[in-house]
Amino acid sequence: MNQLTTLALDNNQLIGQVPDFWGKLPYLYWIDMSENRLSGQIPHSLGSLASLMFLRLSGNNLSGELPLSLRNCTKMINIDLSNNQLSGLMPAWLGETMRSLLILSVRNNRFFGHIPLKICSLSGLHILDLSGNNLSGSVPSCFGNLEGFKLELTDVEAKQYQGHIPTDIGKLRWVETLNLSINQLSGTIPPSLATLDFLSHLNLSYNKLTGRIPTSTQFQTKVDPTIFQGNVALCGPPLEQCVGDRTTTTTTSQSGGNDEGETDDEDKLEKVWFFAVVGLGYIVGFWAFFGSLIFKKRWRIAYCRFIESFSVNPNAQKQLDRVSKLPGQGFNVNFAHYSGYVTVNKESERALFYWFFEAVDDPSSKPLVLWLNGGPGCSSIAFGLAEELGPFHIEKDGKTLYWNPYSWNLAANVLFLDSPVGVGYSYSNTSSDHLNNGDARTAADSLVFLLKWLERFPEYKGREFYISGESYAGHYVPQLSQAIVRHNHGLKTQVINLKGFMVGNALTDDYNDYLGLFQFMWSAGMISDQTYKQANDLCHDQSYLRPSGQCDKILDQANEEIGNIDSYSIFTPACTAKFSILNHLLRKSNSVGHLRRSYDPCTEQHSKIYFNLPEVQNALHVHKRNSSFKWVTCSEEVSSGWKDSPKSVLDVYRELIKSGLRIWVFSGDTDAVIPVTSTRYSIDALKLPTVAPWRAWYDDGQVGGWIQEYKGLTFVTVRGAGHEVALHRPKQALTLIKSFLAGTSMPSLELISDS
Repeated sequence: MNQLTTLALDNNQLIGQVPDFWGKLPYLYWIDMSENRLSGQIPHSLGSLASLMFLRLSGNNLSGELPLSLRNCTKMINIDLSNNQLSGLMPAWLGETMRSLLILSVRNNRFFGHIPLKICSLSGLHILDLSGNNLSGSVPSCFGNLEGFKLELTDVEAKQYQGHIPTDIGKLRWVETLNLSINQLSGTIPPSLATLDFLSHLNLSYNKLTGRIPTSTQFQTKVDPTIFQGNVALCGPPLEQCVGDRTTTTTTSQSGGNDEGETDDEDKLEKVWFFAVVGLGYIVGFWAFFGSLIFKKRWRIAYCRFIESFSVNPNAQKQLDRVSKLPGQGFNVNFAHYSGYVTVNKESERALFYWFFEAVDDPSSKPLVLWLNGGPGCSSIAFGLAEELGPFHIEKDGKTLYWNPYSWNLAANVLFLDSPVGVGYSYSNTSSDHLNNGDARTAADSLVFLLKWLERFPEYKGREFYISGESYAGHYVPQLSQAIVRHNHGLKTQVINLKGFMVGNALTDDYNDYLGLFQFMWSAGMISDQTYKQANDLCHDQSYLRPSGQCDKILDQANEEIGNIDSYSIFTPACTAKFSILNHLLRKSNSVGHLRRSYDPCTEQHSKIYFNLPEVQNALHVHKRNSSFKWVTCSEEVSSGWKDSPKSVLDVYRELIKSGLRIWVFSGDTDAVIPVTSTRYSIDALKLPTVAPWRAWYDDGQVGGWIQEYKGLTFVTVRGAGHEVALHRPKQALTLIKSFLAGTSMPSLELISDS
């Protein structure tokens, strides 16, 4: 139990108190005990969970105050304590220590007092729900500075708010629902409220608001007068007309003013007055300015031009990330590609590096695919992109690029991510971060990355989205998929439209991975009978990442028997010539049972040369670091410092199969690191019923591999491929991804006519 990372007990009939044993679960990062019948107080021992990121206790009968110890959970991303009986002041430490918080919901409790100003320190906050409490005082004006709000729901209804609605509330430009009803709010409705383009539900009823309701397209479409009722001094559509409205209309009509017939002198005066109004508008209020635009067509045109010339392009960062032409690229491409950073934690300044390629043809209709490599600690840019499925590969000189005719952006828009920090160009300005990575934080940071990346590339919000990867990404991919599914749960609009995932030669379950590994090596004649038996005895219950001393010793013995071959592709000639010494030095890390480097040290060297070139790093917008920085394909620092790695992700598979995701698992059948036998044992452990039996699939009339379809999962082998399937069998790999994205089975034997 001390290895537990996820505890999901939601939607049951559990009774009693929340247990008080959390100090014994150091790796736990997800707790969901929502929608039960739990009572009592939240235990202080929850604060001992340094890895805790998701806490959901909503829908129970919990009481008391939030324990101060929770301030120690500095990695928290999501807190949902709604629909309980919690009380006390809203703690200021939420904004002091939980700087990564994206979601905070405490609706329908008994909290009282003012909203602490420290909440405004949560710059990345996406969802804040304080409704249904006994909060009082004014709405903090600093809410207008929380430009990180990209909300599905903002509902700050309360019983005793007083004061004015902040004039800069219009900065919350992604708000969809705003409920400020049944309070003591006074003053006028800020005109900036009328600029919230995404606002679809508004309720300002039963306050003490006064003055004219701002006229705008947004408010005119909200014709239900009940959203303003209970404010006796409010006027204007959809309520009764304000005093003087009829007179103003008549006076305007009698003036006979014709915009098109005004004199040049009037035009000059209007221009001077227009810019005076622009300057004064921010001092005396927006309404006089916006009201003037209603009557003067030319003013409207001038205003639009004025705003256009001074506004910031919302796609500015995206355009800054665009890559023009790469060093050594002697050919043109007909697709756009972008590279850069997304900050996933402002406090420690963790930033993940990405490289995104639009589809070659019609990217607007193609799905989005995220590719992840494993290690842990290996770069998706080095392997997935530069060796396997990316459009650019590197020549032997380490300086020249060539086009990959089987690039996956022929089938989809492809996003490569170097994760976690310390991998490739990804970095943190908190040096200890590189030594404190693990499965839990990698999944959480990757989720934050996706949410923020989609703000930079909003055209992919809601687009069909898939995740793929290989090797240790057998952990990354399903864990990230699980985080997305849970994040999406209950959201009205899902910006990450996850449809499925596909992993290859994937670390899945340590017991079955070892069982299949030793059987594969023995059946291929690579190891002796004695070593086979000893390996089964000593390693069957060991961690694949960090085996015991006895298991590690027998793995060394196996490697001595295997000889100088490439375990990632046992029938491929090993790299020789000038790299033979390097190959010898890397044999240990390239050995069976270890996941710390890629298939071919020769191709790996090409990447090391190219991605360390200053001109390449400039072209890719790489963050400037100290002169000692050296780009490496796999980070030993990240690998050796890995903190949490569950022995199995089969339970994650079971959860995701139930969710209805499309799940494919593929395996190159000449890999002796995560061999096909290991994957078959792991799939068998899921006990899934067969939908379509084992059969061969074909490519150009030849057997490309074999396939079996289960209920909720499809397994595909690729004949003659090693650990990196797209490197050894690029054409078949392209067929694989196309079939997966289309949701169709792998091709059958084509009938060839006699003619």
